[in-house]
Amino acid sequence: MQAIKAEGGITFAQSEDSAEYDGMPRSAIAAGHVDFVLTPEEIARELTRIAQHPYLRPALLGIAPETPKEDNDINKIFILLRERSGVDFTYYKHNTIRRRIKRRMVLNQVDKIRDYVKLLQAHPKELGILFNDMLINVTSFFRDPDTFEALKNTIFPRLITEDSRKQALRIWVPGCSTGEEVYSLAIVLFEFLGNQINTTPIQIFATDIDKDAIDKARQGIYPPSIAEDVEPERLRRFFIKTAVGYQICKTIRNVCVFAVQNVTKDPPFSRLNLICCRNLFIYLGTVLQKKVLHTFHYALRPDGILMLGTSETIGSEASLFSLIDKKSKIYSRKSLPGQTNIAFSAAPYIPFLAFKPAQTQITPAIEVQQVAEKLILEKYGPPSVIIDQNMQILHFRGQTGPYIEPSAGSASLNLLKMARQELVVHLRAAVHHTIKEHCSVRKEGITLHHANSCRNINLQVIPLSSSQETIAPSYLVLFEPGNELPVQKTSLRAETHSTGNRNQRIKELESELLAEREYMRSVIEEQEGTNEELQSANEEIQSANEELQSTNEELETAKEELQSTNEELTTIIEEQGNRNQELNLVKFAQLEQGETAPPCETLRRAKNGRLFKIWLTTSLLLNEAGNPSAVALTEREIT
Repeated sequence: MQAIKAEGGITFAQSEDSAEYDGMPRSAIAAGHVDFVLTPEEIARELTRIAQHPYLRPALLGIAPETPKEDNDINKIFILLRERSGVDFTYYKHNTIRRRIKRRMVLNQVDKIRDYVKLLQAHPKELGILFNDMLINVTSFFRDPDTFEALKNTIFPRLITEDSRKQALRIWVPGCSTGEEVYSLAIVLFEFLGNQINTTPIQIFATDIDKDAIDKARQGIYPPSIAEDVEPERLRRFFIKTAVGYQICKTIRNVCVFAVQNVTKDPPFSRLNLICCRNLFIYLGTVLQKKVLHTFHYALRPDGILMLGTSETIGSEASLFSLIDKKSKIYSRKSLPGQTNIAFSAAPYIPFLAFKPAQTQITPAIEVQQVAEKLILEKYGPPSVIIDQNMQILHFRGQTGPYIEPSAGSASLNLLKMARQELVVHLRAAVHHTIKEHCSVRKEGITLHHANSCRNINLQVIPLSSSQETIAPSYLVLFEPGNELPVQKTSLRAETHSTGNRNQRIKELESELLAEREYMRSVIEEQEGTNEELQSANEEIQSANEELQSTNEELETAKEELQSTNEELTTIIEEQGNRNQELNLVKFAQLEQGETAPPCETLRRAKNGRLFKIWLTTSLLLNEAGNPSAVALTEREIT
């Protein structure tokens, strides 16, 4: 039933009152994967209706493909789902999404998407059912056994060494569903560690956007059918037999932490050794896959491992991970110098039509115009670079060799590290002023020596504006070549013989001094701003520390209250046990003594259990000796 629904199918179960043997229908209904519970006659009528639905017979009925209007209707469904659940399905694979939506249309006897949108708006309950349909959980214990063998034989020995035992082994399983994958991973890890399990701290984090699935995973109770996937020895060692199936043992459960989380937008866990994300990418589009892979790269340690499903790959993000095991799809994290920060926020909303490739064709006239504009820029446009706020070069235009060149040492695209020495001060001041004031800055008459020649050049820094607020600011730096100066005119010997040359040299030195002053002022301003930010950050950390301390105190108080409550419960349980024992003794005495049993009032007064037991034992002994009158006498004395 679960597998059929995962593929977009429809499931039926016979109603229990119409079945001669209702065991199998009852079991299927209890599993929670049945769409219709009907009598055989009603099932036949429903099958007839479904067989005529356009969803199942598009080619036979001549149904046209989806139109842009229908795509807009699907966008409305995405908006309704996002408002209800906070999950944006826009970037999920649209074929899967359409199949799930049309399945619900069949079940609700709706033929058109716009009618289904109206149904969702009028019945919020159907919106919740559709959301749950989007999150069908298909998993099992030890799925793809070869992958778990690769973990035990290759990956765990690599992660767990003598040096690594000093810190906790941290594992993350995003998209954990109902927990089978998590517990399978923990079991294999326990088998690998063996007797050393107590010397290695283990933390396994498991997350999913389906709250119901997380609740089931936390309980760790599974049907008897898991015996088909779990070996008998593992069942005996890591599971507890219950009336409804098997429950994971407490040792395994204690190392697993389950939480509701959206891996596509929520902040990830950090300093992880292993991320096991299997069969999640098959539901995500290219945009989300790329975003999630960057998140994984950020969350892993430098020697971290990423494991994907057998039908998944890292795609175009080969710069982030290197392949270790092609068959099991196991990758190792690569270290990237100068990695940009990752923003953990929801992806911007893009209409559903964004999944379709553009069909517009460029006319020959437009193509010729683009070629001409490109030639004009290359021939007459000044050399330039595009940089970001951190002065990292994003794009080169034209011949920038006379102005910037790679520097010795580690490779870098920082503009100040690549620019020639005469331009560094002027570039720093101009870019800083442009970033601060968001205006164009131009500097003229800068002398640049290159290849036994001397030339005056002009610098211009222009901010580039964008209509999309999500795009980071960038800036265009133009290098405009000026007049070439004879080398002998700028030499010290020529300056000593010419008053005009001395004046020119003085102007150059004054200009350099002014640029140096501007540079120093910008450095001082940046330093002051950094100090203010550090001070505010320090205050925030102090307030957060105080909040953590108060939270810790509250937790300690709650812990003490729980302990006292547990003690009270233990006391109550003991009292109840004593009362039950006393009642059993009273019943036994009444049965044994018949008419000579003491009255209820006397028993209610016998509150001291020790005296009551003494009285009962004495009365039984005297009764066996054939002296009933002595029984009453003993009763009065003891009472």
